Amino acid sequence: MAASIANAFVQPSGNLLPEVREYPKKIVIRSQNRIFLQTVSEIDHLTAAANYVQIHTNGQMFRIRSTINAIE
Repeated sequence: MAASIANAFVQPSGNLLPEVREYPKKIVIRSQNRIFLQTVSEIDHLTAAANYVQIHTNGQMFRIRSTINAIE
C-alpha cells in the first residue's frame, strides 16, 4: 500500500504542458454608430469606467458599453 502511494507522487499523470489559449487576431468594435475592425496587437491599453470601456489604439480612442470581463 505504501509503495502505491509513493508511486502516485512520482509518476506524472496526463499532459504536463500548460494549456495554450488562442486569442483572436482582430476584434469588431461598435462605437458611435460605426463598426471598426481592430487588430488586437495594435491595442495600447484599455480603461474601465463603470459599464464602459475605452479602447486606446494608435492615437484613437473607442468608447464602448461593456465591461473588461466581457471583452476578455
